[in-house]
Amino acid sequence: PVKPAMWHDERPGRWIANETWPSASHSTRMLHLSGNLLAQDPGPVSRIVDSPADCGSATGEYFPFTFGAELPGEQRVDDARSVVFDHDGFDAVTDIVGAAKIHLRIVPQMPFGQIAVRLCDVDETGSSALITMGVLNLTHWKNHENPQPLVPGEAIDVVLDLDQIAYRLMPGRKLRIAVSNAYWPFVWPAPGKAPFTIEGGSIALPVRPTATGNEWHFEKPEGASPWNIAMRRKAHSSRRQETDMATGETTIIIENDFGITEDLDHGLWQEAVSVERWTIHPDDPLCASAHILWTKRMGRGDWQIEAKSSCAMRADAENFQIRANLSASENGQPVFERQYDDSIARDMV
Repeated sequence: PVKPAMWHDERPGRWIANETWPSASHSTRMLHLSGNLLAQDPGPVSRIVDSPADCGSATGEYFPFTFGAELPGEQRVDDARSVVFDHDGFDAVTDIVGAAKIHLRIVPQMPFGQIAVRLCDVDETGSSALITMGVLNLTHWKNHENPQPLVPGEAIDVVLDLDQIAYRLMPGRKLRIAVSNAYWPFVWPAPGKAPFTIEGGSIALPVRPTATGNEWHFEKPEGASPWNIAMRRKAHSSRRQETDMATGETTIIIENDFGITEDLDHGLWQEAVSVERWTIHPDDPLCASAHILWTKRMGRGDWQIEAKSSCAMRADAENFQIRANLSASENGQPVFERQYDDSIARDMV
């Protein structure tokens, strides 16, 4: 087992292979919600999901692509903001391969809402690692083509496929389903607090025969000569969360400095820096804001150009508001600038 962390130098594993997909060798293991637990048989359930708006901070990046703290980290902080159902685990090594499917009967309190479901691997210390997850705008619970407002107090049956995964669950580890109605900043908040009650559900786990080693071996890859560059400034990334102790607002700050590289064949150098700020209050989804700034420079000899782009987004109950700016300069002199302001109606979002 690997401890949850937002960066791994190496993630051990093995290559598995199937001649067809879905594979006839796969089986489905069903678990049901029962009280606070995941069990073999269904039982009565009545759990209210009303997460703080900052639930989701441990999810990592929507699209990880740099060398920094971008992967899903320790999930305990988000588990505490969610409604969880635990299973005691399996007696043998279990390979979960494919898309787990979850069925939930829920009763919404508002005509809008969202749901995030995480499947987690919990060790004996309580440390929680993300296996896979899925999200859904609840106005799309029937289909994505014709979203409809929910009817408060009227139960709906939600079916959600979690992301495809190949994960080994070790014996004695707990399996956890965590359900929230917020997943910031992975998902923009609903236009208000939108709790719902879970009245039942189940999860279908795709289980594959246990792999004992690599089932596929690759030939040695071919490669061209590497890019002839020098690092003039080392790349650096950071990700942190700050809480304003006076207001209660939380801000996720992501800073990426991609360093300065110089092409040793023709002397062109380039650098890029980005800063992201994602701010929200746990009790106010409508105060959510995002601001992203990118700066890109390149040059050679006594020639240098720079491009800056910034984008800010907020929303009220009716509209998303987006403001962006794009500017460019050459040798310190402005050559282009444009401001963008747009308002987009919230249509079932």
